[in-house]
Amino acid sequence: METKEKVFKGFTVNGFAMMFVAIALLAGSIWLFSQFDLLGNASVVLGIVGVFLFVLLIPGFFSLEPNEARVMVFFGKYKGTFKNTGFFWVNPFFEQKDAFASCKEPGCGAN
Repeated sequence: METKEKVFKGFTVNGFAMMFVAIALLAGSIWLFSQFDLLGNASVVLGIVGVFLFVLLIPGFFSLEPNEARVMVFFGKYKGTFKNTGFFWVNPFFEQKDAFASCKEPGCGAN
């Protein structure tokens, strides 16, 4: 039996590195808000843009344990199955669905 499953080849980043970027972005945005006297309205606008980007980054984080998989769907189109173990960040516009593999062999846990 042939499956139509394919490996996800999209852009992925280590979740901890991207978490550092997200926190730095939020800290920079807060700093920009505090610089209103020096930079004027530009600091508020840039601060709001930074907070908006931070909020957009957050849904892209996910983690996978061993023997887990995620189906990656981009605007309704299947893009692949992600099976690497760890903490990752992907484009937040990907819909991530848990993938469950059924096992019909005796002793594998699915009876």
